[in-house]
Amino acid sequence: MTISTRASSLALLGLLVSSAAFAGLAGDAQEGLPIPARTAQVEGAPVAQIAWLPDIVSNGTWWSLDATGSYDPDGFIVNHTWRIVIDNRSTYLYGMVEQFKFSALGLHKIFLTVRDDGGHVDDAFWAVYSIADSDGDSLPDWWEDRYWPTAINGLDHQSSGDDPDGDGHTNLEEYEALTDPTDPSSHPLSFWEEYWLHILLLSAGVIVVVSLSVRFLLKRHRELEKKKIEYAIEIDKELTKDLEEEPDEEKRSGE
Repeated sequence: MTISTRASSLALLGLLVSSAAFAGLAGDAQEGLPIPARTAQVEGAPVAQIAWLPDIVSNGTWWSLDATGSYDPDGFIVNHTWRIVIDNRSTYLYGMVEQFKFSALGLHKIFLTVRDDGGHVDDAFWAVYSIADSDGDSLPDWWEDRYWPTAINGLDHQSSGDDPDGDGHTNLEEYEALTDPTDPSSHPLSFWEEYWLHILLLSAGVIVVVSLSVRFLLKRHRELEKKKIEYAIEIDKELTKDLEEEPDEEKRSGE
């Protein structure tokens, strides 16, 4: 299987994780298991939130199950309960933040229930798919086998922090970008390389806005100057008229 085919398969797997997880929820219902679902929000109820996790994880890597984003609008949360389910087997944890390794391969369903000081509860849900990583370096076996097929005792002596092609990007960065870690010309794009078009369009937009603003201000300035001149002309006309009328009044007064 080529790297592009394998990458396509992983991308498809990532898209299917959520739908497969929710399909698994239906299975839980058929088995009579309680299904945590977001509680209808009532006044004073807490809000459960699970920090982001990737759709696909290495089974040799520890991950943080993080509920620090959970909150209670009018009190405080007194209890966090994690339930991680795979193949109808459940693991329970009770900390706000817990370290967990998704050792078993396959789909893991993650449920978080929080309870506040008023006895109200709320639930949140996440799902991840665990793939094989024999040496626990966050690099899946299939990817390491693709680039280092002559591994010794199943290990390739490469870690996620290594940079075998010397292009300034680690193996983990190359894996996440689906680039070739053995080819220095194949590497993750830098910020400027990846977003140059966005930056160019944004810069062009700023230039257009500034240009239009300057034109508007200049036009407004010219209009104000024109009105000032018109006012000055009117005042001059009135003064001239007054000066012309004064001798006539003096003449009539003398008669």
